[in-house]
Amino acid sequence: MKPIAIAIPLLFLVVQAQAQERRDIAGLSCAEVQALLKQDGTTVIRYRSIFNLSLTRYDLYVSGQKQCGPGEVATGAGVPTTDTDYCPVHKCIASNLFVAR
Repeated sequence: MKPIAIAIPLLFLVVQAQAQERRDIAGLSCAEVQALLKQDGTTVIRYRSIFNLSLTRYDLYVSGQKQCGPGEVATGAGVPTTDTDYCPVHKCIASNLFVAR
């Protein structure tokens, strides 16, 4: 019974990760990217690296702390858009700040 109790949450995480939509933000303004995150809550954003134009970068970005899991905190990040090289967005990172010791 114990292996099943562990496997079910892991299966849920795998299904959730596979369902994550990837958005290419080429041609979008900063306001459009921020509106997209506000609408979706979380999304994988793909964009061209500003340092090496042949490289495509991507990461999971969120609209705020509510989209982060336990042990994670939303931190500021930036992505390049058509109107700016640094459009402020958020992404979740692991944090041991709130872990009980």
